[in-house]
Amino acid sequence: MLKAAIVGLGWWGKTLVRAAEATGDIRIVAGATGRRALAEDFAREHDFRLMDGFADLLSDPEVEAVLIATPHLDHEAQMVAAARAGRHIFVEKPFTLTKASAETAVAAIRAAGPTSAHSSTSASGTAATASGAAPSCCPNSPSRPPRQASPHQPPRASTPPRTTSAPSMP
Repeated sequence: MLKAAIVGLGWWGKTLVRAAEATGDIRIVAGATGRRALAEDFAREHDFRLMDGFADLLSDPEVEAVLIATPHLDHEAQMVAAARAGRHIFVEKPFTLTKASAETAVAAIRAAGPTSAHSSTSASGTAATASGAAPSCCPNSPSRPPRQASPHQPPRASTPPRTTSAPSMP
């Protein structure tokens, strides 16, 4: 079982914790967030320690991986720090906000060696790793068929583009 930490415990971070628990393969052991008081009950309910900051998560020897669910501007620096600390990384989309910051993060991850980094969705709309290959764990990877529409929602109807014309003048 992979022991992971979550950084960012807003609505989506909490959703990631629940999803990780549901896999049975990932156990959240620690977390950090900018608004600690709002996350204390959640951390207690899900049996993980709240740390004072991201650096504390990375220095914890129990943490093997980090799930990043923070504001997008923070992703690059957090991925670089996590890679340098030798942690596996899952980062929520968008991976970064610019091509340059993505290249910096990917370079740090590649330099870290066997650390793996996964993003929920790349710029092309498919799951991706720092190596550019889609991981088998992700829904849109080549080893899995594309997602089907939910049986609870009708498929989207394609609509022709609207055309407008100027009203004719008499």
